[in-house]
Amino acid sequence: MSPDIEWHISEESDQETIIKTTPRGPPPWRWLAIGFVMILGIGLGVFYHSIPGSPKPPTLISRLTPTALPPTPTLTPLEAAIDREAQALATFDLKTFVAMQDPNDPWWHQYRFQSGYWEQPEFGPLYTIVDSGTLASNRAWADIIQYRNGQYFRETRFYRSQSNQWMRTRPFLDLWSGKPQTVRTTHFDLVFHAPDAPLVKIITDQFEQAYTQTCADLGCPVDRDGSLPRAMTMTLIFRPDAEQIDMDWESNTFSLPSPRVLGLYFLDLHGSVLGDNTSVTGIAYGLVPMVVAHIASGGEERWLSSRNGDLFVVNIGYWERLRLNMAGTDFPDEVAISYLRTITDVMSLETLWTTPRPHTPTPLPVALDEGWTVIRFIDTKFGPDGVVSFLHAIGPAQSFSQAVGKGLGIRYADFDRQWRIWLKQFIGQ
Repeated sequence: MSPDIEWHISEESDQETIIKTTPRGPPPWRWLAIGFVMILGIGLGVFYHSIPGSPKPPTLISRLTPTALPPTPTLTPLEAAIDREAQALATFDLKTFVAMQDPNDPWWHQYRFQSGYWEQPEFGPLYTIVDSGTLASNRAWADIIQYRNGQYFRETRFYRSQSNQWMRTRPFLDLWSGKPQTVRTTHFDLVFHAPDAPLVKIITDQFEQAYTQTCADLGCPVDRDGSLPRAMTMTLIFRPDAEQIDMDWESNTFSLPSPRVLGLYFLDLHGSVLGDNTSVTGIAYGLVPMVVAHIASGGEERWLSSRNGDLFVVNIGYWERLRLNMAGTDFPDEVAISYLRTITDVMSLETLWTTPRPHTPTPLPVALDEGWTVIRFIDTKFGPDGVVSFLHAIGPAQSFSQAVGKGLGIRYADFDRQWRIWLKQFIGQ
């Protein structure tokens, strides 16, 4: 159940300043977290796969599947183009579909060719035009809900007129003209444009749920009333021009595509009941655990003053992400430790405590994978509670020895010996 969110809207921010903020320099854990962000699979492949619209009554301009036979309504040229594309998607009519894509934009043409799987519903309309409008220079947009993957997918589609024919093309940024709005939720700062407002709340709910879940798992500090304070500010910027997710780990700022372009699944054609938006959930649970792990292990002041032990914290964030998404299946030790198979010796754990920089002789992937083996060994020998206890001990610890001593109640020498024995199952075979 998502937390209640109190929205306070302000328009004091300048769009260019907020959306194009220059990063303040290399973050303490940026280069570490990037290695795991690749696993999210949230680049361009996520870009047209999952986010919604407010449940407003649709202006029903619907095309029925062959199961229903009412008279075909008279369609405007734009509505006819939308109908052709919807039918082509549902029937996998590749020739018609490709012919309708903007030929003057090779990137868009290729991307839409790989846009995903659609199909026909067993009963009822295939799609509904919820809202539409025109822009200057013979351009138009339409909010459309169409049957896809057993649900109904809502997205904003864009068209331009060429030789008296409407062609599907990439988003027109002037739909989002004007200054962005800022909103402060329980644990996030949001920056977005007015057309995205109803959809932004739905996405933010997913991030709030991820925050609550991971804080409960990793043991974040709580207030006296049991609520979770804002130990670190996280900012979500919804950018109409974003083609992928971008992260500034120093300021915990995440730039996401506009939810109107990203799209959302619903359970009905009217967009009144939210569906299974796995891609959106994956984004939230992919990003949030990295930040929450740092909150649980000492908070913002600790990580601004020292990055020692950060490699282990990042790996615990990754561990939590896998634990939530893998539903009890085995961890991918064989993959995560692949780099270690070629080395004859491992770094000392005290050396790992002082996180190596990318320019040091030790390659970063090896250090990351070796750090992962430490977390997996703790999970195997001491269980998930042991991992969380170790995480909490990292913050005040001055060395790896202190962290395992306080967090796990074991001497460094004993931990090191047992870890190396466990590691042999992956190295030297």
